[in-house]
Amino acid sequence: MLRKLLNRLSKRAPEFKGIHGIIERCTRKQVMGWLVTSPCDNPEPQNFIVMYQGKNWVERVELWHRPGLSDYKKDNLYGFRLFLKPRLRDTAEASVLYCLGRDFYTIPSMPEREIELAGVKSEAHFYNLVFANALLQNISIQQPELIAESLKTGKHHELSDSVSEFLLPAGIKSHYETAITGKDGHLFLYGGSNKVDKLFDHDAQLNEDLAEKWRAIIAKRFTQLEQYDCQLLQMVIPEKQSVIPGSYYREINGASPLLRHLEAQQLPGWFSVLEALSDDVSKDYFFKTDSHLNSHGCWRVFEAILEHLELAPVSQPEFNRLRTMCGDLGKKFAPYKLSEHDVSPSRFPVTSSKPELVTSFIPPDKRHIGRTYHWRNNIPVSEKRVLVFGNSFFEKGINAHQLTWWFAHYFAEVIFIWSPDMNIGMVKKHKPDLVICQSIERFARLAPSY
Repeated sequence: MLRKLLNRLSKRAPEFKGIHGIIERCTRKQVMGWLVTSPCDNPEPQNFIVMYQGKNWVERVELWHRPGLSDYKKDNLYGFRLFLKPRLRDTAEASVLYCLGRDFYTIPSMPEREIELAGVKSEAHFYNLVFANALLQNISIQQPELIAESLKTGKHHELSDSVSEFLLPAGIKSHYETAITGKDGHLFLYGGSNKVDKLFDHDAQLNEDLAEKWRAIIAKRFTQLEQYDCQLLQMVIPEKQSVIPGSYYREINGASPLLRHLEAQQLPGWFSVLEALSDDVSKDYFFKTDSHLNSHGCWRVFEAILEHLELAPVSQPEFNRLRTMCGDLGKKFAPYKLSEHDVSPSRFPVTSSKPELVTSFIPPDKRHIGRTYHWRNNIPVSEKRVLVFGNSFFEKGINAHQLTWWFAHYFAEVIFIWSPDMNIGMVKKHKPDLVICQSIERFARLAPSY
């Protein structure tokens, strides 16, 4: 059991730099667990930092070889018992760090303990997370009592009553490690079911079988659509990390191996979104608190697609609608919502264009797959009909940060179907001139089935 925990810790927290430990038990009075430190028959007492309700103090704790762990002495396992003063009202309100010289290392709880604490007192969890990362990076937090006071009273004062911009150290993870803070004020997808951060490991290898499946399915789509006199536009939207790697919390090599491979293959019908977004203002194409393209990014992709298809261009829209918003990543740091200022166009550049949502369908179980939105435009720029198989980057098309909004204003007819696969039956039914198959870099780990 202990070896499994050690292996899990090594994979999960490489920043521990070989110093590992785990909390097995936490009560109102004490914290018990074990550490792996330098080998020694009589280990020196070790320093711990305890954070609780906006205060922190250092405790010097004796270590000992735990009874029953003699078989693991070669792994340098030492037990510790940390007595807490004051006693805790809620065990989720405290964070414990292990000190080694000038470095600090967080000590995670056993998996069962994490489940028990999930979602409990997330205000304190967020405060401790910010404060711990500040300690790690020698950053001084001005007036931390403001945050601590808001936790005790339930009133967030100016922290939430009005919008305030502030900088966080890069590398702070959200409660469930779904999101992480980057540089330049950007938040990024980190974990989740797609394990996004792993896509950008320096030693990540190309999955040859997966790459071949993608090549085969794109070629199949292209050949089938030719039979129905349809043009294919195959696009994989890159992650924010791929477009602005310099803003990520750590150094990465750019796009994932699979996306780099697909970009280099000159596949039939392929449109490079990565190339379209790679210019001097690429930092402006994604929301800071969201994983999606903002209005500027959607406009840039739409503009590049028109050029790629050799269609008539339109003038650049006027971005004049200001709003404050919190994206899908900004909501991950609950109970706080990290917001940003966003500017979008109030109208499409061609004023005569007035698309109408003809029909829409949402599955009874409210799932995303299968959602359909059908737009028709009586005064379009282009008479072409477009059928899109994609996801949230296109979506319903009621806002300029959804690609469907731009297509519905330009083309005579646009049908969006939320699906990772192409449906040849829908192609036969709607007889489009252009079929767009769109995915995202993190979803490319699973090749489409059709």
